[in-house]
Amino acid sequence: MIDKRVLTSTGNELGTLTDVDFDPDSGPVTSLILDAEDVGGARLVGVGSYVVDAH
Repeated sequence: MIDKRVLTSTGNELGTLTDVDFDPDSGPVTSLILDAEDVGGARLVGVGSYVVDAH
């Protein structure tokens, strides 16, 4: 997932994924760390071979 483009469901680019934070106790992603901003993990829609989709 690292170094993939992060796009919204409508195709707007949010940035490039640099890291992922997750809850170590329960496992879900809590934040996507991008080169331009951080995106809440609840926005994660899916991960493909080319991009990460966040709404």
